[in-house]
Amino acid sequence: MLKVAILPGHGGFDSGAVNPRNKVRECDGTLGIALKLGELLKFNDFEVIYSRTTDIACGGAKTSTQDVTNQVSFVNNSGANIAIAIHFNGSISASATGVEVLYSDLIYPNPNEAKLANLLLNELVLTTGLTNRGLKTPNNISIIKKSKIPCVLSECAFVTNDKESIWCSDENHQWKLAQAHAKSICKYFGKEYIDMEKTTIKLNGKDLSTGYLIQNSNYCPVRALAEALGCTLTWDGNTKTVNIIKK
Repeated sequence: MLKVAILPGHGGFDSGAVNPRNKVRECDGTLGIALKLGELLKFNDFEVIYSRTTDIACGGAKTSTQDVTNQVSFVNNSGANIAIAIHFNGSISASATGVEVLYSDLIYPNPNEAKLANLLLNELVLTTGLTNRGLKTPNNISIIKKSKIPCVLSECAFVTNDKESIWCSDENHQWKLAQAHAKSICKYFGKEYIDMEKTTIKLNGKDLSTGYLIQNSNYCPVRALAEALGCTLTWDGNTKTVNIIKK
């Protein structure tokens, strides 16, 4: 099974970029997108591994130097086929705008990194409609420079831009960014992407369960729905059959 290492930027002691007006923090948005991306990839038959799943820096780091060291070690010992580092941009200018994707061709030149970066950039631009700031190949970003597998870093929007910060703070926008990442990864590996989006199932206006939107069809746990409608349910594991019995 193909394996993807997902690195939500910052966390813990390091909030990343922060919008000085609405207080949106980069570290919160990157984690939200990363967890959603993981769910989408698992649904598409990938194995995933996260550098963090809570607001704690990678490996519990307390300094930027240790965080970077831990992230590089995490990627190079992950056994993953590729690594995706998720970030948002920041600027002293509130009007700075756009998306970009970073990769390195300095130490581990790999044409597959450019392919992955280009696919991801195209999906981000298509999804957000934001300015295309292009592909960048900086030589001072350790996580992409020292990774021994194809590794790219996305800058999804500018947190410091009041209009763009919604891509960081809003759940629905996070889902869209997660989908853009997942689609590009599937294309990179030549796999068909199957969409999945979480929905809320209500009965008579009250929350019942979480559902999933898959290729424009809404799916929800059948037991919760059946029991809420006054039915009983049995499961035959041998024939993989659900039997709903109306009382």
